[in-house]
Amino acid sequence: MPCTRQSEPLLTQTASEKFNLIDLIPKYDGSESLGIRRFLEKINDVANLGKWSNAEKDTILKLNLAGIAEEFFYPTQPTSRFISGLRNDIRRFVLARDPNNLEESINAALIEEQNVKLNQIAIDERTGLSPLQTETSVISALTNKLEEINLRVERLQEASSVTSRKTGEGLFRRRETVLKCFYCDFEGHKQAECRKRRAEERTLNYQPPWGNAVGDFSVFRQPNTHSFDQRRVHFHDSTFRIITQPPGFRQTFRKELPVIEEM
Repeated sequence: MPCTRQSEPLLTQTASEKFNLIDLIPKYDGSESLGIRRFLEKINDVANLGKWSNAEKDTILKLNLAGIAEEFFYPTQPTSRFISGLRNDIRRFVLARDPNNLEESINAALIEEQNVKLNQIAIDERTGLSPLQTETSVISALTNKLEEINLRVERLQEASSVTSRKTGEGLFRRRETVLKCFYCDFEGHKQAECRKRRAEERTLNYQPPWGNAVGDFSVFRQPNTHSFDQRRVHFHDSTFRIITQPPGFRQTFRKELPVIEEM
């Protein structure tokens, strides 16, 4: 009989052999020493040796996670992250449904999102506005509001500038109202009230009490004087009086003097 090659027995794996293969997969904690890509490659290699199904690979994957990587795949973590990223109105609806897992959260969010769209369509049909028209009206309203705000800002700026100008003018006017004498350059009184000016005017306008007696004495002490000489004496006496009088009085008195005709 010809020798025939004995057929090789089929490889069968027991549970203990599967656990021995799991030991070949390192733990992954999210550190840089073992990247996520290298970790997944090791899981695929071991799964091919053990001919694992996808469900078994997922289970082995979770069992070999540690640290931050294990927290990321914690059952409640994806659900909470999904709910926190939803819109406010949809998130309130999903939380009110109290979902037990991620799948229930997704279904509740889809239902509420569909209800929101249907409500918006019904509102647009009642108002007769399409979504584009609604968006245009909202933009127009916002533009008008911004223009109103800009107008208020301009008015406030104008009011503040006018107030500052009035304040500056008030200070200038207060400085102008300070009295200052142009005669002595002192503040607090006017030139008409200046004591120094009045004292100097009194000194200039002073008339000695013996001014009239000199003229009278000079006339009557000379009995033999000619009439022309007497008029001349009176003329000199009058001139002396004019010199001692104020300027205004001096001019008036000169106009009233008689014209002396020479004989």
